[in-house]
Amino acid sequence: MDFVTEATDAREADVRFENVCVRTERTYRELYQYVLFKAPRQIVATVIMAVLTCVVIGVIVVGIVGGKSVPILLWGLLAILLMYVPFFKLMPYRSYVRFAVARDAELLGGQEARLRLCATDSQIDIFAPSDEYTLVKYSTLKLAKQTRGYLLLIAYDNVIYTVDRNGFTVGTYEAFCDFLREKGIQIR
Repeated sequence: MDFVTEATDAREADVRFENVCVRTERTYRELYQYVLFKAPRQIVATVIMAVLTCVVIGVIVVGIVGGKSVPILLWGLLAILLMYVPFFKLMPYRSYVRFAVARDAELLGGQEARLRLCATDSQIDIFAPSDEYTLVKYSTLKLAKQTRGYLLLIAYDNVIYTVDRNGFTVGTYEAFCDFLREKGIQIR
């Protein structure tokens, strides 16, 4: 903790933005909604599954209307496709959110999961309540994604840092977004 305190004190005057984000169930809901439903790969996978489902339904309908028997393989494929969203999207989403909230409560012993983000011209420092410290260089961030209540900073190694839109104690959300754009980070 001494290193963290010294590092913080040395850069305190350089802090352009400070944000406090308390991780709650709402935080994890928005994070996992992005990860499971709105990330580009997930959107493509869902569209492919929807198109494939429509094709299989069309083939089954044409078979039934034409008076032909529909192979059991098509019925099985249709059942699997129709289970894609409930079993591979909704169930993981609900369990991930519950697990993350329970993990925070267990690790922090009931203490609030409060992250303090301090942005300087050269880096972002993130301090966690468990005396953990993370240094994030702007060059490691590939993009930022806006959700209803948060800005998700997505690194090239797919680590996601959450910034509460209403949690700024130094600076504003809009100014922080402009600052990130100046650093070459695309915000969607």
